[in-house]
Amino acid sequence: MSDIDASRAQRAIDRTEIQYVLSRYSVAIDTRDVAMFDTVFSEDAELDFGGFRGVMTRAQFKDRIANLTYVDSTQHLMGLPTIDVDGDRATTRTYFASQHVRDSLAPHHTMLIGGWYDDAFERIGGEWLITSRRVTGVWAQGNPAVMGAEEFMGNRRPQDAAA
Repeated sequence: MSDIDASRAQRAIDRTEIQYVLSRYSVAIDTRDVAMFDTVFSEDAELDFGGFRGVMTRAQFKDRIANLTYVDSTQHLMGLPTIDVDGDRATTRTYFASQHVRDSLAPHHTMLIGGWYDDAFERIGGEWLITSRRVTGVWAQGNPAVMGAEEFMGNRRPQDAAA
């Protein structure tokens, strides 16, 4: 195999591994498997949820999810990410739609939020992990009280997202 072919093969492997990390995030958050977040985020990751919940560390995020009592269930769906790999670092943008359910608020018991995740990855100990995440929520439909809020907590308009 030529050096060019080997490089292309490695980039394909890297992209697949990164996609797997992104899918583990959905599984971890929707099943409340907080230990799985250790295979998603680096120990020193900075997670910026903006208007959703502010900036937090992996440990703070895990604690928040472990004690999540205001929703009964969630489902985080993600589109195919754009992935740019540069050696042991990578960046991604992944569009999402996340449904949140709080049964006690029926018949207005759902909140659907759409936006994207901008992630920075680093290969640490041979594994890809997210070192920073910035969440951009751009639209919502449903009852904000499901999220424990009085109004949609979207943090950015699409035209401001690059800022």
